[in-house]
Amino acid sequence: AETIREKGLFSEVKTAFWHGEPALSQVLSTVTADEAYIVPIFKSEGHFTTVILPREMNLTGRVTERSDPVGPRRVHLCQAVGTHPYVPDLVHNLAKTTAVAKLFEPKDTDLLVIGHGGKASRGSELATNRVAEVLRERKSFKSVGALFLEQPPEIEKWREAIGGKVVVAVPYLIGGGGHDREIPDRLGLPPESTSGTVGGVHVAVSTSVGEMDDLARLIVEQVKSYQRHE
Repeated sequence: AETIREKGLFSEVKTAFWHGEPALSQVLSTVTADEAYIVPIFKSEGHFTTVILPREMNLTGRVTERSDPVGPRRVHLCQAVGTHPYVPDLVHNLAKTTAVAKLFEPKDTDLLVIGHGGKASRGSELATNRVAEVLRERKSFKSVGALFLEQPPEIEKWREAIGGKVVVAVPYLIGGGGHDREIPDRLGLPPESTSGTVGGVHVAVSTSVGEMDDLARLIVEQVKSYQRHE
């Protein structure tokens, strides 16, 4: 948010959280502009963007006309940042940077795209598989597989998804949170480590997609895309 704020593209840039402050249910009352654009910081359209967020923010659809005495008169709900077509490039760049840093040759490296998954919605699963398929078609890596934290195929099955002795895992997560520590642990790496050798396989874990500087640019572009199609 601070990166976008510094660009001066909008009169205000606010953040809001489902679990935290300012809450989703409260943030619109702090907006002084007549119009507001909401960009969900999620990697896909799913249960949160279609059910929870509209409920918490009292939205009626992609465009909400408000009569509240405070806050914007019109609110636009944009597509989740993870639906931006450049997202596979973010994953690719993270994977390649991590491989090169560890002196891995990408062509000899198996890439694992780690998604969240879950029962509430297939959005995360579909988004993760879509990115894996795009990168598979590019043939920059020896192989590309998709694994998940909360649904099959689970991350512990990573050995079954590879064919070599060198692996890079990219957390396809917009917000890493506790998963930054969980993923290396579930891959079998030592505590507080993001790389090492597990059962004779060299493993390296990148930072999560959501920590990349390019994310701010994609957020702005989601707003511009929405405006072009209004």
